[in-house]
Parts: sequence; C-alpha cells; structure tokens
Amino acid sequence: MNAVITGATKGMGLAIARTLAAAGYDLVICARDARELEALSLDLNQAFGTEVYWMKADLSLKEEVMAFAAFVLEHFPAPDVLIHNAGLYVPLSLLQEEEGDMEKQLQTNLYVPYYLTRALASGMQEKGNGHIFTICSTASKEPVPGAGSYTMSKFALYGFTCCLREELKGTGIKVTAVLPGATLTDSWKGTAIPKEYFLDPMDIAGAILHTLQLPPSANTDEILMRPALGHL
Repeated sequence: MNAVITGATKGMGLAIARTLAAAGYDLVICARDARELEALSLDLNQAFGTEVYWMKADLSLKEEVMAFAAFVLEHFPAPDVLIHNAGLYVPLSLLQEEEGDMEKQLQTNLYVPYYLTRALASGMQEKGNGHIFTICSTASKEPVPGAGSYTMSKFALYGFTCCLREELKGTGIKVTAVLPGATLTDSWKGTAIPKEYFLDPMDIAGAILHTLQLPPSANTDEILMRPALGHL
C-alpha cells in the first residue's frame, strides 16, 4: 500500500506519516523544508523499512503543486491513499487581515486539494479503489471569530469534499472529511492553555488508520473530533 501526504513534516502531517509508515505504507511526501523532509525520510525508512519519496514544494504556488503531482505519478501512478493535510491559518478577522491573506488561505486550504485530486484521481479510478482524506476543521461547520478567511477556506474545503464524494460514488474510491477541533500543532505554539485541552496529532492519525482498515463496503463520510476536556 502507498499514501501521498502533503505538509508531512509537522503536526498532523507528521503524525499521519509516522502512523502509516508503521502500518506498512510506502509514502510520497512534501513540505517546504528539504532538510526536514530528508531527515523524516531516513527516520521512517530506518524505523519501519518503508520507502519514502520526498519533494520540497511550496504549495502556495500552483506550478509547484503541479510539479509535486507529476512527482507523485512518477512513483505511484495509482495512489492508494491521498491525504490533503497542508494548510494555512491566519488568525485575523475579515476586516483586520492583510491584503492577500484570503487568497493565500484559499490557495493552500482549497485549491491545492482541488488541483492534486484532479491530477491524481484518474489512476485511482482506473484501478477501481483508493481513499481520499481532506483535513478540514470544526471551522468547516462553525465560524471561528477572528479567523474569517480561514473559516471561509475550510467551509469551502468541506464543500469540495462532499461534492467529490458524491461524484466518486460507485467507483471504489472513498472520500472522508476529517474535522478536528483544537489540535496541539505549531498553530498553537506559545499558548498558555494546558495541553490536556487539545487533541494530540496522533489522535487524528489513529482515526485515519482505523478508517483505512474498515471493509470495502463501509465509507466514513466524516470524522469529527474534539478535545475531551474542552471545545476549542
């Protein structure tokens, strides 16, 4: 089995990469830091014997998104799993954010999954199976005060996921939206809130692996998770 993961060197992406490598998946991953990608690749190979192919890519640029898609197809012409994890969070209100903040978040949070799915799904369709995950957010359903454009982008990503699921019904390709609440990643770096009030990235990774282990007859439309001690 193989999996494609965007934004794989930090937070949820890193947890997902480790979890799937431990489960025997070969990986194609990307992020913006080549040194982190190389170190992760070596670590996963040594720890689990998995093959990890990596490419440095700035997914805020469409040309690099498409270059990464081509890189994936060189190694996995028909991916088994595609996980849209890369995301951008700018915690500013609609009236306070900088010019261009909305466009940057839409590019990373919506357009990247759209472009990559269009580029990679045909191989899945030809073989008649696969699983696509989008890392959405509770913000996909509940507006986050002070993060208007982020909320808009995650609402749109959730909508994309629902449309994609309907279009792929009957093809053997499953589509799952993952909607985590506050998760202890770099987005919360420096917070004074105790870690017990957050999800751990490994919680998300474990839920994805469990979903992948379900029989072909079952599709999990969405995974909605919140911290047990709070509703951040």
